[in-house]
Amino acid sequence: MFDRGVFVRGLIYQLNKEIQKRILSGFLKEEYFTTGEYNTESEAHSRIQALIVKACYNLGYDVEVERGFNCGKEGRFRSDVVVYEKNKVNKPFAIIEYESTNSSDEGYWDSEKGSSDLKNLSKYMKSKSNKPNWIIISTLPKKEVDKKRWKDRYYKRFSHTQKDRDIFEEIVISPFNYYSEKYVEETQKKLKELNDRKSKICLLNLDVDTISLVKEF
Repeated sequence: MFDRGVFVRGLIYQLNKEIQKRILSGFLKEEYFTTGEYNTESEAHSRIQALIVKACYNLGYDVEVERGFNCGKEGRFRSDVVVYEKNKVNKPFAIIEYESTNSSDEGYWDSEKGSSDLKNLSKYMKSKSNKPNWIIISTLPKKEVDKKRWKDRYYKRFSHTQKDRDIFEEIVISPFNYYSEKYVEETQKKLKELNDRKSKICLLNLDVDTISLVKEF
């Protein structure tokens, strides 16, 4: 049977091994995870997504990539990676969403964003009887980043308002410290709204070359 704790620990181990190996080989660059300069063509996202698939296969699971889910009146969304136990292809056991530096921000919970992970989770949970585990991987450096190279969709270095510029200055000191608590708070809000104890969410974060657990719900 699928055990989330065993799977998550195995996923973290396998991904860290694969990421560090690819950094050494040059396939991945540290700048993928500390700047916003490799997102316009989804270079960083697609390479990490491929490693997530490899990690899942290494753990003995089957996967789908870019799977679309129709959720009736709730709408449709496309997931990064869907995980299945062997020989159980009709019941997803986990849905994994990876957010690179350009989407590790308020878009995680912003209901106006079609790509919001919490919005898509809500669509699925309201329309499907199956309750898979959701694993969200953000890319938020813990150390200070170069403000000239960091991108945030909501707060800009040269924003028209002083408030937004001040928030951007706070973000670049430590993107992880700024956003991690907000991720936890918004996830708790969504689970309370859904009022569904079967919904399980696990927040992970990629900090330069290491993925670690942030919070399990």
